[in-house]
Amino acid sequence: MKRFLAIALLASALMVSCADDFKYKSEEKVFGTLSFADLQISVDQDEVVVRSEEPATETYYIYVYDNEGTLYNGQPYIYDDGAIVGSADGILLPAGVYSLDIRSQKDVPAAKFENAIYGTTKENITIEAGKTTEIGKVVCTLIQCKVTVDYNDDFLAMVAGNCNVTVTVGESLNYALTYDAASKTVKSYEKKAGYFAINNGENTSMEVKFAGVIADKNGNASEATMTKAFENIAARQWRQIKFIKKVDAEGNATFDIVIDDYVEDNPLGEDVTGSEEAIGTDPNAPKGDGNIKLLSTAGLNENTSPTKDAWNAAFTDDPLDTETYEVIVLDDNLTSGTDAEGNPTQLLQFEASVPNKIKEFYIVIESDMIGPLLPGLIGDAEYIDLVHDTTAVKAIAEVVPFPYHDPENGVIIAGATSVAFNLDKAVGILRAMGNAQHTFKMTVKDDENFTKNIDLVLNVVAL
Repeated sequence: MKRFLAIALLASALMVSCADDFKYKSEEKVFGTLSFADLQISVDQDEVVVRSEEPATETYYIYVYDNEGTLYNGQPYIYDDGAIVGSADGILLPAGVYSLDIRSQKDVPAAKFENAIYGTTKENITIEAGKTTEIGKVVCTLIQCKVTVDYNDDFLAMVAGNCNVTVTVGESLNYALTYDAASKTVKSYEKKAGYFAINNGENTSMEVKFAGVIADKNGNASEATMTKAFENIAARQWRQIKFIKKVDAEGNATFDIVIDDYVEDNPLGEDVTGSEEAIGTDPNAPKGDGNIKLLSTAGLNENTSPTKDAWNAAFTDDPLDTETYEVIVLDDNLTSGTDAEGNPTQLLQFEASVPNKIKEFYIVIESDMIGPLLPGLIGDAEYIDLVHDTTAVKAIAEVVPFPYHDPENGVIIAGATSVAFNLDKAVGILRAMGNAQHTFKMTVKDDENFTKNIDLVLNVVAL
């Protein structure tokens, strides 16, 4: 999905006549006008969601180059608040062929944390004498390479002192890891994204250096270093570096650096536990899904689509990493029940079965109807955490009553082998919203590090 941040520029029409020839002619050159009247600069929202934050400004810098690559006027034109600063009617250029370089920041640092810059290039713009050339629409994308650093749990367990990762693409950024000697645990590590300028096209390379204190299988700590180089670094990439534990033929613990050029947006967000699968291949990760299931316990029956038997039987097939199940919610296809006051209700209940015990349980809601309500309920939270930070799930409980870890009230999610999802209350609320589709993207990780992604899709047809 793309969301365009359209910026309209209003300009006065230029009436060209014989009396206006002085605008286009000089003793040596013949001029035409490059008009910004119809310029619309937008940002590819897919780029923002998957790779980076959205540009914080609507100010853009427009560099105009002639066919020899010379910057015209020696400086960029500033596009701000829907107009070119100081040039509302456009700019006069000698007749010829030009290219534009448009970006959201004037200068592109060689390397800087949290500094995403979006831009685009438009070539072969022809300026003719006495005529006006319009630019039209342009779509900006990330012009740098984004780099993040992460570690798998087994690697972090080997850390016995402070560590540092230096990433170099032309210039360097340091991703520090801090070790707490008192508790013998990793206190923190740099999770911010670094952005690197791409100056050499396809020949750009990246060097990753690690230096830190690592313990061997006997608990003896020593300085360890490793350097790896990666080629073909390019703009619009998200290079996700990950350090993983390995074991050699003699049983000694070693480590390696793996990298993924680009991944689809992780439903959990990039800096939460459980996102390892999206960051890189972990040779220690278990295969399969741990027999994790989402079983129907009430509501689905022989008249529903799918039926209860078909839904539950599907989980007996070969294990998959991802399951998607759709429930069509109609007035006449859900088992009726009664609430405590004897009022009729409609049942929609499930049980998450996790044989190896629940370690992580996250939910992301995708719904055109519920989506606009989420900021007011859960603020900036990107997902609903049923185990750790339960603030978001408590806030949304009045709309969708997800369970959450609440030991004081006898609700145990962490460490449980099953958890009930009673969505009865949501059925009426969702039907009141009208015909719509609501997807609850569930990600479950168990104590053995098996992970299962299940999409529960409620396709509401209100009669």
